[in-house]
Amino acid sequence: MIIGIDCGHTLSGEGTGAQGCGYKEQNLTRELGEVVTQMLEREGHTVVNCTVDKSYNNSQQLKDRVILANRQKLDLFVSIHFNACVNDQVGNGKTTGTEVLVYSTTSKAKPYADRIVKNISNLGLKNRGVKTHNAYVLKNTNAPALLIETCFIDDRDDMNIYLKSPKNVAKAIV
Repeated sequence: MIIGIDCGHTLSGEGTGAQGCGYKEQNLTRELGEVVTQMLEREGHTVVNCTVDKSYNNSQQLKDRVILANRQKLDLFVSIHFNACVNDQVGNGKTTGTEVLVYSTTSKAKPYADRIVKNISNLGLKNRGVKTHNAYVLKNTNAPALLIETCFIDDRDDMNIYLKSPKNVAKAIV
């Protein structure tokens, strides 16, 4: 397969992503994306880097990701992210969880999304399921596309599971 990997959010400029529990999303997406890429390549897949590191305009960086993806004949486009909004910095003993977004339930990406969310949740995170979303990269990428919200960066319980073994999370995605 030819798989486009987008390590979500820019390193600088607009669109750097969420922060929580002492971590920045843009750094974690690159670390996880690198391991996912290595694992996919070891399995014989071709991986195309669709990541944008710098942007002065959030809308343009989203367009640039789609341009990178659509220049290739990808079999699948995967955008890696970390969710945020719970601000559970200490940990309450419950995970907020993992979810995978697709543009529609009829998308050819949905079976991959179903497997990925199940695999990641098997590591101990709450399974928030596969959800439809109108995200620009999902709607405008020619290839079947999915967006992984690995876990909540601002939930200590989620991050403890992730940090225990990022390689296991990468394996769950692959």
